[in-house]
Amino acid sequence: MKRVFTIFVVCLAALYATGFVCDYYYKKYWKAFFEKFDVIYQDTTRYDGIYIGDSRVHFGINPKITDSVLSMNTFNIGIGGSGIRENYFLTQRYLEHHPPPAFAVLSVSYYGILKSSHSFVNPCYYLFYTSDRATDNALAAEGYHTSLFKFIPAVKYTAFDDFNKLSIAEGIKGNTIVKDNGVSCKGFINNQTNSFNSNELKNEKDNEGVSYKDFSTLEKLIQLLKSYHIQPILLYPPGLTSSSAEKTVPEKKVDSVIALYA
Repeated sequence: MKRVFTIFVVCLAALYATGFVCDYYYKKYWKAFFEKFDVIYQDTTRYDGIYIGDSRVHFGINPKITDSVLSMNTFNIGIGGSGIRENYFLTQRYLEHHPPPAFAVLSVSYYGILKSSHSFVNPCYYLFYTSDRATDNALAAEGYHTSLFKFIPAVKYTAFDDFNKLSIAEGIKGNTIVKDNGVSCKGFINNQTNSFNSNELKNEKDNEGVSYKDFSTLEKLIQLLKSYHIQPILLYPPGLTSSSAEKTVPEKKVDSVIALYA
């Protein structure tokens, strides 16, 4: 019996050690992302404005540049690939820990509203912030065993996809998500050295299988900002044409919702 207990303790210690090492190198690779999430969840700084949205915000709006022009202090909470649900969720988390900013710039694509089939584009980041009850509940609702992950942190890596698992190896090699010539500043990340490719927009104009249920989430996000007396500034979803006649029916429906708050 004593031997069994000893083996159990050794195995448990090995699991904890493995979890510690994996956490260290995973966070090392995704350092720029965790810096953003640490600000959202743990910081209490008052920013004059925040930027909310998908990749066009996350990788497109550099607060260092806008701050230098406007003499303000702003922060980018955008997440590449996120839909309106995740934008709403992150804004809630931000406002729980920070004084409300004067304004919030919101940019979300048609795709982010019409095809927002998931709450998190990458749940793996959020698994490190389950001490926040709302985050813990949201992940549990998605089927993640957060109580077990808290007890034995290494076990959460069984829920990671291959890409996120491999990023641990990248961290061990000394690599990070931000490349040598990349930029990371106040939530903004940019590794791009090439020009804009309009084919990215063409790929988003497929509106098959669209859903209108997240129209209400868009409205809830705007109402949330207004309830904190935050001025919402909506950046219109860019398209390949300015002609409304060439837009699809779902896109026109998005336009009609946004027009209510424009």
